[in-house]
Amino acid sequence: MPKVILVNLIVFLFISNSIYSKDKLEYELINHIVCGLPMESLSQSFIDWDEDFQRINPPNYDNLFREKEPLDLTSIFDEEAQSAITQNLGSATPSKLKKRFLDCSKVLCSGSCNNFEDFTHSISFPIIERGKDGNHYGIVKHSYAGYETGETYLKIFRLSGSKWELIYQEIVAIS
Repeated sequence: MPKVILVNLIVFLFISNSIYSKDKLEYELINHIVCGLPMESLSQSFIDWDEDFQRINPPNYDNLFREKEPLDLTSIFDEEAQSAITQNLGSATPSKLKKRFLDCSKVLCSGSCNNFEDFTHSISFPIIERGKDGNHYGIVKHSYAGYETGETYLKIFRLSGSKWELIYQEIVAIS
């Protein structure tokens, strides 16, 4: 009987560590983005993903605001990873940012939190996937809105060592 409990405990710890690793990468990227923002409001609600891989791949849509050659995500991700990204984009992701996982102090607000003096930032829950080169990549939508203005960006990050670096961003909406 004690051996069964020990085996179950080891399996549980292994599964917990695997899940934690994925959450850890996602919240490391969230912290990289959020903690680098100026002291402005941050929406506690994540932006919904309503796309699939083909729709988020920059060369597949026209963009009047494009400043440089679009990054083709098929050059980063193989077909298996592209399918996994589409599956993640269509699956239920967390809807609220967990303040206890933030490494910095931010004012989190729910619902409409724009006080017309500061910008309010919102991000999507990151989609993390391994690229063809073996590196982890993160895909995020980042919006900010203020008095009568706002923009939404698609941002692509690469994990280099233990640091996330922005390798591409593009405006996908403006108001």
